[in-house]
Amino acid sequence: MFLLRAGVDYGCLFVDSEEARLLEEKYITTIRTNPPEFIKALSPVKDTRPGEDVRLEAQVSAYPPPKYNWYFSGKEIVPSDHREIDQDKDTLILVIKRVQPEDEGEYTLRVQNEMGEITCRTTLTIPGKVKVKHSRLVIKL
Repeated sequence: MFLLRAGVDYGCLFVDSEEARLLEEKYITTIRTNPPEFIKALSPVKDTRPGEDVRLEAQVSAYPPPKYNWYFSGKEIVPSDHREIDQDKDTLILVIKRVQPEDEGEYTLRVQNEMGEITCRTTLTIPGKVKVKHSRLVIKL
């Protein structure tokens, strides 16, 4: 038998080693579990020129480790040669290579684990982008 001290207030509990491991795992998971929260949210990107690379990043705290997805204009981003998704410890990263005017818009990061879900949005603006406004000409005779 294996002796597990559950604490001064709880006295002693005699369990086998497998039970002790499961209890410890449950106890540690309970203590360490927390929903995702942003330590550093996404920032707006305004001074980007066509052809430059853009790096969007947010820092997240969560346990168990979260799953995450990036979205552009509400549509999930699939990694490609143009858009790379990466993670460096608790920093979630989206790199947009050789930005073009069609990359301008809203980017969303959705982070979730079994404890909760959070989202963060930012806007990529490309200065000098030619914006065409549609106008209507009405001629009455």
